[in-house]
Amino acid sequence: MKRLFPLVVLALALCGPIPQANAAQVVLCPSSRAQANSAAGQISIPNLTQTYAADTAGCVIANGLGDIAIFRSAGFTEPGKERSIVFNTGIATGTTNFVIGNLPAGAYIQKVIWNNTTANAAGNVALGSTASGVDIVAAVACGANCLSDTTIAKTTFSTSAATSLNLSSTAWGSANLTVTVIFGYF
Repeated sequence: MKRLFPLVVLALALCGPIPQANAAQVVLCPSSRAQANSAAGQISIPNLTQTYAADTAGCVIANGLGDIAIFRSAGFTEPGKERSIVFNTGIATGTTNFVIGNLPAGAYIQKVIWNNTTANAAGNVALGSTASGVDIVAAVACGANCLSDTTIAKTTFSTSAATSLNLSSTAWGSANLTVTVIFGYF
């Protein structure tokens, strides 16, 4: 057992620090346009909240909505066939409806995750293809500090037109909700 300890310490030292888990995390990889902003495994694009260590393929785990947007504008994309829409409501009150993005034509929803980062209940949260709609995710209670993947009622949409995604609540109650919609193409 004593012989394994130095090997474990060495392995942890080589791996570097483990990044903090956040609800708004996306793996993003560089395109040829994005390669110009990287050097020696470090990604440092202006206005990022931190310097990111890239893996051997140049991919990073972008944390937070701002950094995700900066990477995407610099030409980074998600690897593989899966994509995501990440949206944050900010402190929401009343029964405000948010258009969180558009699901592209020929796409299907794989998972919807929401995370309330406040001690305030977000009410019954729903996701629909129309304002205040409930056809994608029916109203689901989201209490204080909830983190939930939800049951999806409708996963497929148009093969020829984008579908608007609308997030609503019966009473936001000053909650701050981050919603992540993971989708793929058929």
